Amino acid sequence: MKKYSKLIALLTVAVFVLGFAGVAFAADQADTAANRLKTLGIVEGDPSGDLRLDDSITRAEFAKISVMAAGLEDAAAVLAGSQPQFSDVKANVWYTGWVNVASAQGFIKGDGDGTYRPNDEITGAEVVTVLLRLLGYNDNLSGNWPVDYIVKAADLEITKDANFTANVPAVRGDVFVMAEATLGEDVMEWDAEKAKFVDKYDDATSLLADSYEGVSDDGIVGNVNWDDGVMKVDVVTVKDDKVKVTSYEVAENAVVSGAPSILAMAGSEFDYILNDDDEIIYAEATSTDVVTDDEMTYDDSAEKITIDDETYDVLDGMQVAYGDGDNYDLVDGDYAKSDKVTVILEDGDAKWAVVTNYSDPSIFDEVDGDYLTFEEGSGDVDLDGEDYQIVKNGALVSVDDLVSGDLVYVFPGIRGLDYLIVASDQVVSGNLDGFSSARDKITVDGTKYDIDKSAGTVDALVSDDDGDNYGTNSTLDKNMVDEAINVILSPVGDAVVIVSDVDASEDFYGILVDTNDSGWANEAKVFTAAGDKVVYDLDTDKVTISGSSITDGPVTIADEEFFKFELNNDGEIDAIAEAGNNSYATDDTSSRIELAGTWTRITDDTVIIAKDSDGWIVTSWDIFKDSSAVDSGNDASTNNFVAVVDGNEVDYIVYGGVVTDSGNYGVILNTGYNADGYYYDLVSDAEEVRYSVSDSAYEGIAKGTAVDFTLSDGDIDTISAISGIVENYKVVSSGSDYVKLIKLVTSGTDKGDEVANSEKYFDTDDETAIVDASGSTKKVVSSVARGQVVSVYEKDKDGFVGYIVINEDSVADFIGASSGSGSGDVASGDYTVISFNVTTEILALKDADDNVKTFGIPSAGSTLVEETDGTVTDITNSTELNAGDEVNITLTEGTTDVTYITVKVDN
Repeated sequence: MKKYSKLIALLTVAVFVLGFAGVAFAADQADTAANRLKTLGIVEGDPSGDLRLDDSITRAEFAKISVMAAGLEDAAAVLAGSQPQFSDVKANVWYTGWVNVASAQGFIKGDGDGTYRPNDEITGAEVVTVLLRLLGYNDNLSGNWPVDYIVKAADLEITKDANFTANVPAVRGDVFVMAEATLGEDVMEWDAEKAKFVDKYDDATSLLADSYEGVSDDGIVGNVNWDDGVMKVDVVTVKDDKVKVTSYEVAENAVVSGAPSILAMAGSEFDYILNDDDEIIYAEATSTDVVTDDEMTYDDSAEKITIDDETYDVLDGMQVAYGDGDNYDLVDGDYAKSDKVTVILEDGDAKWAVVTNYSDPSIFDEVDGDYLTFEEGSGDVDLDGEDYQIVKNGALVSVDDLVSGDLVYVFPGIRGLDYLIVASDQVVSGNLDGFSSARDKITVDGTKYDIDKSAGTVDALVSDDDGDNYGTNSTLDKNMVDEAINVILSPVGDAVVIVSDVDASEDFYGILVDTNDSGWANEAKVFTAAGDKVVYDLDTDKVTISGSSITDGPVTIADEEFFKFELNNDGEIDAIAEAGNNSYATDDTSSRIELAGTWTRITDDTVIIAKDSDGWIVTSWDIFKDSSAVDSGNDASTNNFVAVVDGNEVDYIVYGGVVTDSGNYGVILNTGYNADGYYYDLVSDAEEVRYSVSDSAYEGIAKGTAVDFTLSDGDIDTISAISGIVENYKVVSSGSDYVKLIKLVTSGTDKGDEVANSEKYFDTDDETAIVDASGSTKKVVSSVARGQVVSVYEKDKDGFVGYIVINEDSVADFIGASSGSGSGDVASGDYTVISFNVTTEILALKDADDNVKTFGIPSAGSTLVEETDGTVTDITNSTELNAGDEVNITLTEGTTDVTYITVKVDN
């Protein structure tokens, strides 16, 4: 078996930087600020922990943030039951204590009428006002509000990294950025004698230092070790040109920003926060001024180092960190060649150095019990009872995260561990342009790579037979030049594993449909994952036909079986393999299925193949999950169900049974009649679509109605109105991913009043359609507004609501709305008949402007029709009311119910 074939599909996903300085880790400003504030306990998010960075924030919520940032949370608990000074703030509400403390401290002042409006959104100008008051600034600032506070906030650069707008609701992410910036500013006070703001403590004390017991600082991650399972970090700082190393434990709940782990920051600058137990609870990677090369020299007498042909002065106390976790004093002379030497600079002087060595590379195979096994390199490693850590691409992971083909280094007895296991999956594929005579450098597609070295010795695994056998660098041969190769890179970017003669053919998936129609000899018809039926020639030296099957050595693929195959340069199938997980699936309402007891995600890239009445099709998850295919017990051993899984995501699902379109959902925006006949304009899956509908299927359903419909050849086949999850609810608040509603009384003298304890939260996403049906023109809008009356309709889509329909512009409209049904914008008068459905008792007409109107028939026998010959009959018995008839209708007062129809012109 060719062991290396599993490596072909690997992609470069990250760079593991243990001991490698100079890496700038990118982090979004809002995410970084939110992580810091969350670490300090200043913000905590919604019940699920989501900080909803794109949503607005209320005045009450920001009052809490201000009190937390000032370190006064204990006072808030004491004052929760006290009588608030604001008339619209009640005692013992969740925000009472926070508002009381913020008011007592002068952070907030409320409105001139004695109210605070706790549930209103806070504006950008109000946010910076409160933040500056936390720092001790007040209305003695020069100028009128809010310009005085805005100008000062800009001067302090509090608004620099935020999208600041003064008079619109502030976004949570921007609020967090400004709040985090405020923590670093000095606390001030007004000096009346000097008539200016001065340093309150005369020592430039930041708000963070004033209100929080911990310490915020920056330094270098010098080394990372473990002590009885607890991570410890050597933090390197410089003061008065002298280097100091301090060791801190890392809190169990520490937050890491900008890097996969603290270990990945080794040799890099970082900002950190200590809690009151002197544990690191927050670490953020920052940019680092570094020089790198594969060797360095040190001149003790001159106290200078030379690296990459440049010489640098050395700060007092500079040390060298090695991969073993210890720090060493500089030694006069040459440092042996290594994988990499990195020197960290401060103002042009050397303050720290990191030496990395990676020797004895291995190719991981699998986990066998407590053993790690390898395809090449190390012998098995027994982890039973051992204290170990596994690092992959810089992140601390478990053994389950190791994948066959990963590059692995095993380091025993270092960093306080029995084993440190370092893994990487960086793969470069291309053509070998050439290599150096010393075989210590190669060039692939124009890019040069050092071949892995350890202590000056070239150390790599090279195969010229597709990974069947490995040798040393001497295996590199001129016959490999201009040939396709795969190269696995070490964590510092050197070539470690080099494999030539690799069949780099792309893997294809499909279903074997036929092998011998019309007397084929060497061809196979395949239904591909792209949804096409393709006839492929077979490379008969490798793949042969056996009855209705194709065979490649021990592998046989039968008719109607899903399989993986490769094509050679002539487009022939030259390799086949079985594909899929022979397990069962169980139903789930979200985009997951359960395979062999493990929940696995469906993504937008998942290809789902099933059958309809005509044969194999590529279908959608929404259709597939509603079918019997995902019922518990569909065992793939019966060829009903096969899944191809990559990690925790599903690449392919193949179901041997038939699936059908079980229904679509939408909201009617408009109805009409054109040259093609009747049509409905719908918003479906957040898109506006026009569907034609046959005369028999047209139901004349009113605009603004949510419907369930099925399609046939792209046209509506059946359609019916559906009920919402909730109806006649008022919008309390909304954001980018939620809407909060409260139920309204729908009848009687209390109509429009809120029903106590009836609040509901609903999740929304970018596929949630919002339709404004409150006016005569129905339209899709981007959001709902507080106070609107809406209905919510469920579409089975990952737990998120599908449609929100605005019934009324406001509660006032709701109270005054007619209790009748129908389109709400019709009147008695002249119309042309479109259709009448006796079963649903709905009459569809169009007016002189071709607008379609729908009317109800109250009950059998209560609507009369006067025909052209003067005959008056019950509409349900009338045979003379036809499409195209010109009629005059009379409505029951206050409703859209038809009580009398006069046929003026009989079609």
